[in-house]
Amino acid sequence: MFSPLSIPEKTINSETFNNFMKPVCQIPPDTPALRSRGDRPLKQLFENQPDSLIYYHLFEHESGRDLLQTLREDDFAKVHIAPAGGIGRSAFFEAVNNRGTERLQYVFQVLCLLSRGVIPR
Repeated sequence: MFSPLSIPEKTINSETFNNFMKPVCQIPPDTPALRSRGDRPLKQLFENQPDSLIYYHLFEHESGRDLLQTLREDDFAKVHIAPAGGIGRSAFFEAVNNRGTERLQYVFQVLCLLSRGVIPR
């Protein structure tokens, strides 16, 4: 068993994250449009959603609230992951739980097609 002190702290920089996200960033222009269901504009655009979800899993956050705290406190997350102006708890969970499912499915399908030529069988 590892002691918590022996596990190196995870760090990431903008170049590494941008290279990692490059295939995902090339897909959204073709995805179906995401529209607000009410009078208020969307706080979290679809372009922020894959960033948030991937960052969540890369850093093994324990919950959405843990991720939101990181988005408020971590300098990298504030600039590269969080929507401009930040995002509140209700807007974040509404976006993740209720919107964008069709778009995420589309992005996943395109990534599967793109990975066929890259990932060995």
